[in-house]
Amino acid sequence: MPDMRFEFYPYLRSNVLQVLDDWHRIDFDPAYQRKGGVWDLEKRQYFIDSIINGMDLTKLYFHELTPTSREGTDPSSYGVIDGKQRLESIRDFVQDRFPLSDEFEYLQGDGGNAAGLRYSELLTEFPELRSRFDDTVLPIIVMRAEDEVLIEGLFVRLNEQENLNAAEKRNAFGGPIPLIIREIASHRFFTDCVPFEDGRYRHRELAAKILWILRENRFVSTKRRDLDEFVKAYRANPALDPHPTELFHLADEMHRFFRYHDPLLTNVGWITLYVHMFRMAAMGGHPLRPRRAGFERFVAAVTETRGLIRRIANGELVADDVIVNPDLAQFDSLRQSPNDATALRTRYAILQRYFAEEYGAQLPEDADQRDWLAARLS
Repeated sequence: MPDMRFEFYPYLRSNVLQVLDDWHRIDFDPAYQRKGGVWDLEKRQYFIDSIINGMDLTKLYFHELTPTSREGTDPSSYGVIDGKQRLESIRDFVQDRFPLSDEFEYLQGDGGNAAGLRYSELLTEFPELRSRFDDTVLPIIVMRAEDEVLIEGLFVRLNEQENLNAAEKRNAFGGPIPLIIREIASHRFFTDCVPFEDGRYRHRELAAKILWILRENRFVSTKRRDLDEFVKAYRANPALDPHPTELFHLADEMHRFFRYHDPLLTNVGWITLYVHMFRMAAMGGHPLRPRRAGFERFVAAVTETRGLIRRIANGELVADDVIVNPDLAQFDSLRQSPNDATALRTRYAILQRYFAEEYGAQLPEDADQRDWLAARLS
């Protein structure tokens, strides 16, 4: 049985300068934590304004790192459960990375016009405000618990009010899968080829979908509930094999096929479709043969079809005067269901038919796809 005992106690060295002095002892990226830099400038400035003006601050939570929870010779003594954005805002303000807001106003007395000043400028211009900031005691609470499940649970509970997205919550579930997902999301396919940033763990969300697809080795629903249940199943039974080796091999193949920040990968729905294609090619034991240019032309044809349909809907074109490819129209309409298994099968079937008709090229298929197509045609 896991040890479910825990306790809370106040962090003693908790004024701003003391916390900055202890920075090297704090782990800001424990496994369950989300990425930094989420707050925009306005929110960061508002928080600094609140500190200087002595507003009541929401509690921050650390967890006490036990020797077994530290990695190697890591000197960290505490991990941040809640408060990462606030602490990083304090550090960045002290390092003059952003100034006070142009609308800053000192509410406790005659603080003069400190609006727009940086931390270093406060020392000479408004030393009282600088001292108030440095001496502010942050309400930091430390959690001591042997079982990381309790710590991860507290992280999710505290951040529900900030609307954690699916990938951020799943990252805190525990078990082997979040660790594999994090490792996959750092693969060069994601860092080099995928053209969108990893803000709010978008790469991890995609990596989770790919891992789930390979685990099932068929067209499956990749909705939030499916991915959550997948991760939880491995947490309950870590002996299951999630096939990470096959995933890294597939990521290597896709990295060789696609280009740096490839425009073919701008949409997650397209990427999932390509994943199935590479999955089936690997099952057949041969590399993907169709040239990349063929996919560029297919994407362009779908985009053109979408434009024609939009112009017809807006009354700019008359439907009888325009030839719209019904396959491409259906393919484009199904982009609204990027996580639906049937929609993915249908889109892939259209892609197969396009390549067969336009280039005489046979895209890979597996038994799942063949059985589904046979049922549709019967």
